[in-house]
Amino acid sequence: MANPITFLQGNIQHANDYMSDVCGLLKLYQQHYPDPPAVIKEEANAIDLPFLQKDFQCLLQSMRTGSDRIQHIVTSLRTFARLDESEFKAVDINAGIDSTLALLHTSLQGQAEHADIQVIKNYAPLSLVEYYAGQLNQVFMNILRNGDRSPNRQRNPSRTN
Repeated sequence: MANPITFLQGNIQHANDYMSDVCGLLKLYQQHYPDPPAVIKEEANAIDLPFLQKDFQCLLQSMRTGSDRIQHIVTSLRTFARLDESEFKAVDINAGIDSTLALLHTSLQGQAEHADIQVIKNYAPLSLVEYYAGQLNQVFMNILRNGDRSPNRQRNPSRTN
């Protein structure tokens, strides 16, 4: 059985294919019946058919982008937490940093009082390193979260350090 996000992603593609088929059939009707009855013209105007046909493709693309983002977050959470791998073992540190950055993606984006935090990744190829992956990934998380607390940045006055 597929996980929910895979199920969603697969059905988005089917919805896209189905809508393409329906739009193709609609175009054929419009070519062979260029002057439909008034009731059909009124309904097409009421639902703004040309906009609906165009926007539905954008809607599906937006859903695809969102579901891809969710899948990336889920994968990053698995890599970050390594819940199934709590023992000391050989792991790719670069993958741990990448998963931590993916989880922090929205908090690195600028807000009204702060500019975006730009992260430049310049990793060297590393061999696997033996460590407790979940614990080291938590260290990466703490470093990256606290890295923007320079004296020149405004702090949240309700937060205590």
